[in-house]
Amino acid sequence: MLQLTKRDRNEIFTWVKNSGLNPSLFSWEIHPSNFVQVYEESFYQAVSGYRPDGAEALVATYNEQKFSFTFERDGQGKFYAEAHPHIKLGHGINSNAWEGLLRAFGEWLEVVKYELEEPDFWKDLKPNTPLTTTPHNFSSDDHFDSKEIVFLKDKLRQIENHIINTNDLAPKSIQVVKQTFIYLQGKAETSTKIDWKNIFVGTLVSMLLSLAVDNASEIVKFCNELLAPLFQSLLQ
Repeated sequence: MLQLTKRDRNEIFTWVKNSGLNPSLFSWEIHPSNFVQVYEESFYQAVSGYRPDGAEALVATYNEQKFSFTFERDGQGKFYAEAHPHIKLGHGINSNAWEGLLRAFGEWLEVVKYELEEPDFWKDLKPNTPLTTTPHNFSSDDHFDSKEIVFLKDKLRQIENHIINTNDLAPKSIQVVKQTFIYLQGKAETSTKIDWKNIFVGTLVSMLLSLAVDNASEIVKFCNELLAPLFQSLLQ
């Protein structure tokens, strides 16, 4: 098992602190390794063999969700880690150097920080609300009529202004918001109601992610309330 030194642990502590997370959220555990095995020979066992090595794991639990990252090394000096939740490399990580393992650890900390601090847009779009529900008898070919388009464009302008007015956005970000809503207004004239609704939700979530606004949940709720009259009749 990789025995972390005081220097190793302090370096890991610094990575946690620099990520903006509170180190007190984390604790250490010993987990069985899925990558490194050690040969076990015992006088009392009829058959000797290999067993999983132990691995020191930094863990945190939040809202019944457990996060963990192991620090491991095999007999040839190669480093391994198992990360939950996974990073872009996946759950399993390997590196020929300690620095490479730490870089993967830093990426894992970013994932944990996002899970702890950012809203769940899909959760905010609760089931059986006008923007997330399509009745079985609704025609997939139905388009907005002229009155509905006027109504929709007015509400989109209100949503656009709300996002800009409730966030301290840079000029480039404001331009992104304006261009996004120009795109959504244009799509309202050419798309079916079902397609536009899906386009709106996907585009809104993507834009809020890129802008990293602090009031994303409130914006999603505001959108649902404003556009509900347009889609409410479909649910009756």
